Amino acid sequence: MQPSPGAPSVPEGRAAGAAWRALPKETRAEVLAAEEPIADPAVRAVAVGYARTVLARSPRRQALPLAGATLAVVGLGSLLVALTGLGDSELARLLPIFIAVAILLWMRNRMRARILGLLRVEKLNAPATAPAEPAEAPPGA
Repeated sequence: MQPSPGAPSVPEGRAAGAAWRALPKETRAEVLAAEEPIADPAVRAVAVGYARTVLARSPRRQALPLAGATLAVVGLGSLLVALTGLGDSELARLLPIFIAVAILLWMRNRMRARILGLLRVEKLNAPATAPAEPAEAPPGA
């Protein structure tokens, strides 16, 4: 099924991100939590465009924040251990690594939930899979 000619176009790339950020925070939260298609066709088009844009990013780009956060935690934690003199014990030396692993696992789980949510948004609201509108009965029938 093709989208109807009057349906709003689905934004792509930077335009999709800008359109998504232009939506009110409450609307974005509703879209991400929805279990059925969004009623507003304009919001539906923006949601599909944003979902497709984010899901099309390379895994390397999506993992970049994880790598940066992990490196920062290990580096700052090691510096803190060295400056405070706690580096005498083995546990204190390993503490930054344990914290970094905990943060890494937490961020991975959040990213996975976000990706699954965006997949659901796209599947529910994609114009090609939008529910068909009921056909009007011809006059006099």
